Amino acid sequence: MVWLKRTQSCCSLKLRGWADFLQYQKKNVEEKIAKQVSGYDFIKKLKDSIDICNDYASNVNFCNADNLAYIIVTDIDIKEQPLQAFQSNLMALAQTSSSLEVLCNKYMMSKICSIKEVHTYYKQCKELDSFIDNSL
Repeated sequence: MVWLKRTQSCCSLKLRGWADFLQYQKKNVEEKIAKQVSGYDFIKKLKDSIDICNDYASNVNFCNADNLAYIIVTDIDIKEQPLQAFQSNLMALAQTSSSLEVLCNKYMMSKICSIKEVHTYYKQCKELDSFIDNSL
């Protein structure tokens, strides 16, 4: 949990690496990705972080949904532009190696979109500093 002075808000970061995981997958990869993502309990992790932060601050309202940004960061490429997404989908259909990243992103976005309690973002590691500086 990080306090952003500029916006007077908390920022919770969770890292979910896929690059090493994908490197060693040979069979039933989509099932393994789906199983991996289904095991992520982002809400529980977030609640635990909020509780720790509030305990540390000695204020039960120090960190709440109104002033919280939840950022899930990954080490794989995230296509946010429509043209790039279209290109990735074509690659996935062609069964190239990047299709695994497309599958990871598909399952991650499905899981992340179910989080309604706070402002949630899914970003690539290399975009994190810029995102925090310019968007939060």
